[in-house]
Amino acid sequence: EMKILISVGIFPPDIGGPANFTPRISEWLTGRGHFVDVVCWSNKVNIDNKYNFTVIRIDRNQLKFIRSIKTIWSLCKKGQKSDIIFANGLDFEAAIASFLLRKPLVIKVVGDRSWEVASVRGWYEGTIDNYQKHNKDLKLRLLDRYRNFPLNAANKIITPSKYLSYLVNNWHLKNTLVDVIYNSTSIETPSEVVKLSDWKGKTILTVCRLVPWKGIKQIISTIQKMSDVRLIVAGDGPEKNSLIQFSKKKNISNRIFFLGQVKKQQVRWLFENSDLFILNSSYEGLPHVVLEAMATKTPVIATNIGGTPEVVMDKKTGLLVKYNDNNQLLSSINSIFNNQDQTNKMVKNAYQLIKENFSEDACFKQYENTLKQLIKNARRY
Repeated sequence: EMKILISVGIFPPDIGGPANFTPRISEWLTGRGHFVDVVCWSNKVNIDNKYNFTVIRIDRNQLKFIRSIKTIWSLCKKGQKSDIIFANGLDFEAAIASFLLRKPLVIKVVGDRSWEVASVRGWYEGTIDNYQKHNKDLKLRLLDRYRNFPLNAANKIITPSKYLSYLVNNWHLKNTLVDVIYNSTSIETPSEVVKLSDWKGKTILTVCRLVPWKGIKQIISTIQKMSDVRLIVAGDGPEKNSLIQFSKKKNISNRIFFLGQVKKQQVRWLFENSDLFILNSSYEGLPHVVLEAMATKTPVIATNIGGTPEVVMDKKTGLLVKYNDNNQLLSSINSIFNNQDQTNKMVKNAYQLIKENFSEDACFKQYENTLKQLIKNARRY
């Protein structure tokens, strides 16, 4: 058996890709006879964790420097008896711990952290693809160096899409050893009812962190042109208040519902009880939420960017639209609602694709084999 230490920046009750992936793979690995410890950041540190693995929560609401020191300390303390460190976030802290403990390090890269920070802070306004080719000032170059520091320390980098592996391979890392292991989802997941008001029209759902590149304003603007359609927004983030104000400005706040953080089982129920799922991002690696929508037989519209087209094949498993093209988004929504035969075929194809190519078992076995091989190689030296 292996002793695996996992670091992650978000963990339930947070929602998002890493928060979804980490408990699932940890439970799976534990079920295979391995020992797993998770170190994460959390808003609440006294949550009763009903998991078969240990969870150490570091309060994220403290000074960054202190938070980082506490994270490194926890990783080093737990990591003494671990065979390997698997970073799903907190890459910098995981790299320091890996160096101090002389333990192999695997990092899963689900995006370009440097571009995300630059976008949120208003230092850069272009797309992630343009950012890669941008003639950067000192501030952005330093951000890139900070992003690359832990990656240069990694024994292996894993990305969930070919698109992201292409990005990482162009970051001028010292030893780029990148494997692609696609994200996965479970077909059978329990759901928990979310109390919503009765609605006779159509329900559109989006599930994401509320940040600028998720394109929620465009969805709201499009919904404004449709009667008898409501939008459910599951997730939290820095854009929440401005999005609420935006929906009021558009005079449709009575049809836009911001649920904030929602439990995984409740997200499942929302998928099962929505007529359409939209992911309108300007950037994605390979989104878990799209896989979840397909697994619940919910029609999908997503933007033709990042790794998303590796799962959403236009008019086969869903509809692809250009980012920031409200007219195309509107016509695609109408197509989903009005062309039932095509929609049913896409939903059926998408469900089949998830069952055959994106099962948890197949995905997690690849991770297990990768971790085993790295531990075996490390023991040789």
